[in-house]
Amino acid sequence: MGSFLMLIMMIAAGSGSSSPEISKHSILHINLDGSIEERAQGKSLIDELQGIQNNSIPLNDLIKSIRHAATDSKIDGIYLECNGGSAGTATLAYVAEELAKFKESGKWIVAYGDAYSQGNYYLASVADSLWLNPIGNIDIHGLGGSTPYFKGLLDKLGVEAQVIKVGTYKSAVEPYIMTGPSEANIQQIKAYINPIWDYIKDGIATGRNVDSETVNQWADSIIATQNPATFASRNVVSS
Repeated sequence: MGSFLMLIMMIAAGSGSSSPEISKHSILHINLDGSIEERAQGKSLIDELQGIQNNSIPLNDLIKSIRHAATDSKIDGIYLECNGGSAGTATLAYVAEELAKFKESGKWIVAYGDAYSQGNYYLASVADSLWLNPIGNIDIHGLGGSTPYFKGLLDKLGVEAQVIKVGTYKSAVEPYIMTGPSEANIQQIKAYINPIWDYIKDGIATGRNVDSETVNQWADSIIATQNPATFASRNVVSS
């Protein structure tokens, strides 16, 4: 009975909500330290009992906060803390658009990160000023993907995949009958990946006041393949 009453008290305490008091010259602190999800995910009973923390960021709450900050005279600006938060491309684009609308109110945005993932840097590029830890790094690598192919394994096992395929752009069965992508598959993958990368690339270029080709050069000049002697030329990324 005591455990049951304690559980009821924990649930009641967690369900309570209160509006924060906002004083003059406040700053909206957006901490990107988890995945941005469509809606807030409630904790399960097991999570509550084990004390498991949920670092996900509800998209609807994030957008609502940005819009409120734009109209609240007590809030001077936004501090965007980039701690490796993740989200899909459409979600990132939505948040970036809201941040751009926020700046139309005349207020400022400052971004900081010990290290920027590509998605975080895309959002941070909207900021008026962007700060990077002196020993930090920025990961801009573009977009891509990979597909595992099993035909070689199946051949060694003596297994033959029998497939009935109709049409050129039908790639779902290729991993079982080929050892690499067909030209048609490469063509269709590029057809949907390139526009997405162009959108992200152009957003970064606009925010950082550089041309799109410069962003492509950043993506093509990752540390793993770059001559260390020319690494200093990438300082423009963190300016």
